[in-house]
Amino acid sequence: RVLFRSRALMLQKLSEIPGISYSNPAGAFYLLMNVAASGLSGKAFSERLLAEKHVATVPAKAFGDNFADYIRISYATSESDIEEGVRRIKELVKELKDGKN
Repeated sequence: RVLFRSRALMLQKLSEIPGISYSNPAGAFYLLMNVAASGLSGKAFSERLLAEKHVATVPAKAFGDNFADYIRISYATSESDIEEGVRRIKELVKELKDGKN
């Protein structure tokens, strides 16, 4: 039950970030987010997100070359951590779009 609420919150918050898309997970507690619109690969985005915003994700290229522009995000955490993490992701996406970094 808690994971269903966490998943719904994650999807709702990610939908507020212009230019990104993501999978709608059917199970587990991970989703894949396409970061191609940021201009970075999944690996580069994941590294910058950790270094600059202190949010840990995993590049999804391990699932194959078709996922080179994706990152894997876990939503097995508190609702407040989900909200803060997605706020930071949104911040990085905006900075990249605005050419600030």
